[in-house]
Amino acid sequence: MRLMIKAVLFDIDDTIYEFLPVHKKALKTAHEVYLVYEEISESEFEKQFQQSWDIVKSSLKGTASGSNRVLIFQNLVERRLKRFDSSIILELYNAYWNSFLDDITLFEGVLDLLEFLKNNNIKIGFITDLTAFVQMRKLSKFKLSGYIDAFVSSEECGNNKPHKIIFDRLLQKLGVSPETAIMVGDTASKDIAGAKRLNIRTIQLLKGIFAKKSDGEEKADYYVANFSEIKSILEKLC
Repeated sequence: MRLMIKAVLFDIDDTIYEFLPVHKKALKTAHEVYLVYEEISESEFEKQFQQSWDIVKSSLKGTASGSNRVLIFQNLVERRLKRFDSSIILELYNAYWNSFLDDITLFEGVLDLLEFLKNNNIKIGFITDLTAFVQMRKLSKFKLSGYIDAFVSSEECGNNKPHKIIFDRLLQKLGVSPETAIMVGDTASKDIAGAKRLNIRTIQLLKGIFAKKSDGEEKADYYVANFSEIKSILEKLC
């Protein structure tokens, strides 16, 4: 007989909000800033940003720094303008994140689920691959701090998901065993595979660009399309 759930672990990006539309709008804002320094089309700027992201991610594989927008914009400026200029890099960084944070909205049902968990004394943890500062800004924008019992970033642990250390750290902070926790995330290769390696039950939210069903260790215990369905599952397990 499986143990009752005592904690729910949540991914952030594409799990509690949709990443791609706000990312694209934030890039558009950064492009408008960048035009002062180089005449470049919006599509080419987006292409150059992605190239810089790939370069940074490759050199810092498996760490939160691989997605650090400061490093990505630094690489872009150095490649395109052939110089280092901290003012330009930070101007792009701030334009990107200010736009991003202005536009993000929670998926429908997130707050209702968190309220349900709190009312039933189920612990809530957030686990994320990006830098702690940026992810905390998102959680603050959503006003979720009052619901959260523990937070772990890959920056804190030194490794991205699916490495076990990041899941272990969150379980330790929450004070629960893997068998009494369940992971909610969108990405099979990270959220689902990482949790299952520790015998944590899993719910895959089929939203976002990485939300595809997989087999083997990446096969989730449950598949859902929205937070109402997550709540229905947890009502039976808690």
